[in-house]
Amino acid sequence: MSRELIDLRADFRARLGVNAADRMFPDDVVTGFINAGLRMMATDYDWPWLQAEASFSTAAGIHGPYNPPADWTRTLWIARDGTDMELRQRRDLQRFIGFNGNGSSGHPSLYAVSGDRIYLAPTPSEVFTIQHGYIRKEDALVADDDQALCPEEYDDLIVCYALILAGQRLKDSTIVNMYQGAVGDWKRRVADNVRRSASPSRIRVRRDWQM
Repeated sequence: MSRELIDLRADFRARLGVNAADRMFPDDVVTGFINAGLRMMATDYDWPWLQAEASFSTAAGIHGPYNPPADWTRTLWIARDGTDMELRQRRDLQRFIGFNGNGSSGHPSLYAVSGDRIYLAPTPSEVFTIQHGYIRKEDALVADDDQALCPEEYDDLIVCYALILAGQRLKDSTIVNMYQGAVGDWKRRVADNVRRSASPSRIRVRRDWQM
């Protein structure tokens, strides 16, 4: 979990060179910048801490719509009995479903996501348990002790995004450019760390090295 909201606000003000008494940056304004920065960060990358899994049951004869979890933002994968289903466009499922719901039925192997609804094909012939991997959303921080889902070592990125927005509000290109550069550095560093954590490292050796 990240640092508490009260600490993120203090960091924001310290970097901007203002204090809590500054009339341009009261708590509610700073909190708004922090939450906007959090939303920007959350949509930048499929962060590991936002990846979640859930399951839902189909109903016989119903191809959809099925609702994703309340904290869903984007689907990563859908599987039935541990076997990945294929993602298709919503219109492509119609030849299996039939425009009047009179298409083929059986074990669903295809899925489509349209808006915030999930559709399956062929139409389930019985009750199946479907596994759903997805990206969840970051809830807005409200109370002083609220924390974002991201690890503490990455929450500096939230503050940097918030400062870019503050610089734009102030029409201060120096602040904007400074923290845009910081965001770029952070994204490269974090993405590299995520890649190294998610996959085994390959040992590099010189081409002329021999046993």
